[in-house]
Order: sequence, then structure tokens, then C-alpha cells
Amino acid sequence: MNGKKLTGWQIFCLVVAILLAIYLVYLLCFAGEKNVRSISKACILLVSYLAVVFGVKKRQPHSGHSVPARMYQERYGDIIGDAFQNDRKSFRRLIQAIDDYNNDHFDRAHKTLTALEQVAHSRQETTAVLMFQALCYADEGLHTSAAATYETLLQYDPYNSRVWSNLGRQYDEMGKSEKAVHAYEEAIRCNPDNPYPYVNLASLYIHAGRTEEAIDAAKKALVRNAKLYQAMSALAIGYAMLGDREQSEHYHKLYALNGGDGKALKDYLDQIGVS
Repeated sequence: MNGKKLTGWQIFCLVVAILLAIYLVYLLCFAGEKNVRSISKACILLVSYLAVVFGVKKRQPHSGHSVPARMYQERYGDIIGDAFQNDRKSFRRLIQAIDDYNNDHFDRAHKTLTALEQVAHSRQETTAVLMFQALCYADEGLHTSAAATYETLLQYDPYNSRVWSNLGRQYDEMGKSEKAVHAYEEAIRCNPDNPYPYVNLASLYIHAGRTEEAIDAAKKALVRNAKLYQAMSALAIGYAMLGDREQSEHYHKLYALNGGDGKALKDYLDQIGVS
């Protein structure tokens, strides 16, 4: 069982199957000719039982577990909104697609989301579906497809700071730095309190060697979210590039304390001469 515990249902099925098998063996070993019919019935019963059990197992949801709808509604409530609230079947399919996305089953997620896009009736439903399509593409490393999907999303919601910021990330991954900066600036214009376009700008500036601008952007991100460890990482690297060992170590410690991979960041800082 690959180290997994049996469920109550599995234990029950196993016990019944064992009892039926014992009964069949008993009939085969001790029954007389007059009980041939009983043996036949026992065989049929055992085979039928196993067929039913495996049939039920085969019909289990493909995810293999109960999809935590409430958890996903809480985590992605700003994306889901009231999408498919009048169509429970489509809503359940959206939750299943989100579950597939979270478990890296991207092909299944795309298939479900594509079907849902065809039955979406409101802007909220369409934008929710497109957002998860784009997130899937981004996690798959399909940056061109992700960017195209975010661009389509902006046709429905042109003032969505999150979409602009995510689009900038895709442009950055594609080497389109100028378009990335423009997207981040649009994200900030749409919502100046969103910390992520600032930290994304900081990352872009670090890779471009624009260290002071990177530090400035990362500090603006921290003003808006004091526990944003990505900004702390950018500051640790930025100060390391400037040769400020004390500040670099300070933000490296904060990065580790707030959930970042301290060892990985230290290894990187070692590469650029600061640990």
C-alpha cells in the first residue's frame, strides 16, 4: 500500500473478501458432489463482490481525495468572487480545476477551465477562469501563453493591479524588460498599496544592475507589507552588491525569519562575495 493506511471502507472490503475466499476454500476441500451448486454460487458471489468493489474504486474522483472547496474559496476569494454561484455544477468544476492547479495537474486543469470558459456568462466568471489558466501557464513555464492570457484578462478588467503585476513577471521572464517595467508601473497606478509590483520591480532592477533603484523599490514593498520576505531577499542582495555587509546580513536574517529559504539565499550571497 506504499506506506498508506487503509481506510475503514478498504478494511471492510478486505475482511469480506477474505471470508468469502475462506468459505470457497472450505467448499472446495470438504464439500461433496451434492454441493457443487454451492461451490458455483460461492464463486459467482466472490467474483461479483470483487467486481463491485473495483467498480466503485474506479468511479472515485480522479483527484483521489475530497476537494477542499471552502479552503480554496478563502485562499482565492478575490479571484473567484461570485463566479458560477447560480450554477453549482460549474462551480464544483471550477474548484476541481483549482485543486488540479494546486497539485500540478495542469493538463486536467486546462481542460476543465477551457470548458468552463465556454459556459461563462458574466465578466467575473470569465476573469476567474482566465486567471487560473494564466496561473497554470506561468507555473508550467509557458510564459508566452501566460502573458497572452493576462493580456486577454486586461480586456475584461483593465484596472486589475494583480493582473498587471503578473503580466510584468511574464514579460520579465521573456526578456522584455521595458514592457515588464511598464506593466509594473501600471500595476502600481491601479493600486499603489499592492506590494508585489514593487518587489517585482526590485527583482528586475537587480538583474539589470540598477542596485539603488532595486533597494528603493524593495523598501516601498516592505512599507506595504512588512513581512514580505521576497522584498527582504531583494534588499539582502542589493546591499551585498553595494558592499554593505551589515545591511545585507540584516535583511538575510529577516528573510529567513519570515519564511524564506535562508540557506539558498546565503549560498547566493556567497557567490557574489557576501555571506
